Amino acid sequence: MVYHNSLITSFQNNLFTIYPEEKTHHQKVQELCEFNSKNFGLSSADKEKLCLASNVYDLGKLFIPPSIYNKKENLTIKEFDVIKQHVVFAHKLLSLTSDYRFVAEIVLHHHENWDGSGYPHGLKGEEIPYLSRVLAILDAYSALTSNRPYRKAMTHEEAINELKKARLTKYDPQILDKFIKNLV
Repeated sequence: MVYHNSLITSFQNNLFTIYPEEKTHHQKVQELCEFNSKNFGLSSADKEKLCLASNVYDLGKLFIPPSIYNKKENLTIKEFDVIKQHVVFAHKLLSLTSDYRFVAEIVLHHHENWDGSGYPHGLKGEEIPYLSRVLAILDAYSALTSNRPYRKAMTHEEAINELKKARLTKYDPQILDKFIKNLV
């Protein structure tokens, strides 16, 4: 099923205009979603939700000032607090539309960490929606293997090692193990 909403499309086009690297990052996450969804044992409905969420999950970055988003130095605590709001902004935006409302919660929680140290609500373990836990890994791998304002892209092996380091802190270990096994 194809979803089209002119409001969401407009916001997404603006995001990609302001932050062009986000378009490549989103395409990579969508490819990872397609490639891995069967491996995660997703129903066709959950695959559709995950792939749709992977297309719109960072729309809230549009509301992050470029001076913070593009900063090469370490962010201050205050600046990082601004960055963390992107999931809340995206959730609010997606909740306004009937076409995307059903993926808003997935998007809201994709930066929650397995150990409870994530944001925006500090959810822990299986309190985090399953599809949010999957999206977190897809997003992280894509981000690690993409150039970012603050660092160069990592190789596949370097990215896998980074993900493994955070296996029990950031990521659901079972989902991460499936993801890594499928990429090898």
